[in-house]
Amino acid sequence: SVNHRESVKLDSSDAFEGPEKLLEVWFAPFPVDMPNGTGLLSISRDQWESMLDLVQCKVLSVVSNNMLRAFLLSESSMFVFPHKLILKTCGTTTLLVGIERIIELATSVGFSSDPYQLFYSRKEFLFPDRQLHPHRSWEEEVSHLDQYFPDGAAYSIGKVNSPHHWHLYMKNASCSPTEASEVIDELFDETLEILMTDLSRTKCSNFFAGRIGAAHKATAEETAIIDDAIVSSDDDSINSFGPCTDSLVAHDSGHVLGNVVCRESGIANIYPEAIIDSFTFLPCGYSCNGFIPDSDKYLTIHVTPEEVCSYASFETNVPVSATDSTGRKTTLSLNDVVDIFLPGRFSVTLFQSKRSANKRLNSLKLTAAGYTRVDRIVHDFGGYELVYADFVR
Repeated sequence: SVNHRESVKLDSSDAFEGPEKLLEVWFAPFPVDMPNGTGLLSISRDQWESMLDLVQCKVLSVVSNNMLRAFLLSESSMFVFPHKLILKTCGTTTLLVGIERIIELATSVGFSSDPYQLFYSRKEFLFPDRQLHPHRSWEEEVSHLDQYFPDGAAYSIGKVNSPHHWHLYMKNASCSPTEASEVIDELFDETLEILMTDLSRTKCSNFFAGRIGAAHKATAEETAIIDDAIVSSDDDSINSFGPCTDSLVAHDSGHVLGNVVCRESGIANIYPEAIIDSFTFLPCGYSCNGFIPDSDKYLTIHVTPEEVCSYASFETNVPVSATDSTGRKTTLSLNDVVDIFLPGRFSVTLFQSKRSANKRLNSLKLTAAGYTRVDRIVHDFGGYELVYADFVR
């Protein structure tokens, strides 16, 4: 479903903080025997929006299957599963302010007020002086999290005397050592992030609304909607997209533009089977959520193409080595993603549960054509392993 009211109010004309704050809260290790039948999926959209108001972002649209619900936000994304939630927000959003409300909503459907485990991470901000409490520094964020999770642990990964390191906060699993060992043996969890800066100007042009249309092989119907949106945006009283015709699947021009960009930029080719919900902002910027049908595997991409702050992120829990619906083995390469943006620099984080890591640690080739790897760090976090790598062109 599409939120027309919020979709038509968005403007990305100022320099923007692209690097996201990423929160992942688990209320159970597996999506089985969920309270209230479907666990977090039984929480209504209105209730989630009450939490997002605290975080200072709005819902643009929602797509779902029976295993997850994907919310495309005015500032990034949220994914809700029966047993866990992933919230990723950019700009000056106050993501950590939403933790208390998230826990309240989870307890309202029968979960414990002590989450099973929690992860919070982000790369270094581009404009740290613009952030609001409790995000004005990593130390402030850690202090805020420690109020809720006394057993939490904070880390900074990479060279701390450079602006290219990555921060991580973890709450230990809330179960006995024996139970934790059993979960480690069974849990298959894998998250890949590719965080890109200094994007190619040529590649960035794909994400400026005024350059979308004939150059992107848009259909005649799409082009008409795009042209109307661009003309309307010249009116000071209109900050973003006008309405589109009901004959298209997406019901506003932000989503129409997003569909064209997804198709023509190559994003749709990363996982051809994925169902993708895309949105292009005026005058520039792009976000999408996607999922593999009949599974809990998701992807999300966010792009800030302005030269002064160019940034793109890619995140997925699709195993880096997998089997598609035809039985063909597929392995994601870094170039499958970075070639869409040609960043001057990018970082990779591959976070894997031990069961996943034991089988797949070497599946992702930590190489990219045209890039030099300048850092590679491996951390052991009990039930998880983290591989962090930094690349320059």
